[in-house]
Amino acid sequence: MITVQVPRHPKRILFNRVPKCGSSTLMDVMVQMADTHNFTFTRAKEYMRFHLDDFWMLIRRIKTEPTPVIYERHIHYFDSEKYGMERPVFINVIRDPLERMVSWYYFRRYQDGHERQLPIEQRTFDECVLGNHSECMEHGGAKAEEGFFKIIPFFCGQEEFCREPTKEALVQAIKNVKKHYLVVGVLEDFEGFIEVLEFLLPDYFQGAQEVYTKQGRDLKDRHKTTYKLPVSEQTEQIMRARLFKEYQFYMFVQKRFRRMLEAVRAAKLETMTT
Repeated sequence: MITVQVPRHPKRILFNRVPKCGSSTLMDVMVQMADTHNFTFTRAKEYMRFHLDDFWMLIRRIKTEPTPVIYERHIHYFDSEKYGMERPVFINVIRDPLERMVSWYYFRRYQDGHERQLPIEQRTFDECVLGNHSECMEHGGAKAEEGFFKIIPFFCGQEEFCREPTKEALVQAIKNVKKHYLVVGVLEDFEGFIEVLEFLLPDYFQGAQEVYTKQGRDLKDRHKTTYKLPVSEQTEQIMRARLFKEYQFYMFVQKRFRRMLEAVRAAKLETMTT
């Protein structure tokens, strides 16, 4: 069992969110918690620059935000101490890699307010995979939002090797989660993730479970991909093979999170009985 170590009143929390992993729903909760607990919640609104050559501007931006603060951005993990800023508390949430990829594929095409001018908008995910199109079959894709290797780089870091589906990238991502992330949840147990956040970070999330219990369905429906087709068995077999490293990482995170949730519930029970 994991021993839960609770940070004392952290000044900065960095949520370097992975696309289509429930982060928008979590941010809706964060907005309400910021109002309740009087902390700053900052959305970067920078969606496609996952890695940077120059971090000084970002560091200055984060440091100038009034504390306590939760700062969110789609960005690969980075070491802020290299740039003279105390390391923030990192949190994140991921989901089943194939489910994430399918959701993102249709989100780009059909979500209200997020339409893109894509070459063949009506192409299904099955057609993309079975037709061997780069958007689905290359690990990086032609653009930042394309390709199948997307979860591990958010935890591996800014180095170029982190953007290649290799054992080196997987090992580094796991190392960073163990060393630098307070918690990485899984979308498949989002309620449990909220429970852990409330226990570990009460200055920010006290009352979050109640908010999510009352509003959970509305919050999830607000950001749910409105049009998504199921994938064929053939497509699933092809993509699970290609996503092998992503699934290794996902299984590690899932197992670690379950152990953390057990530890949190044990700690809560012990508090109630003493």
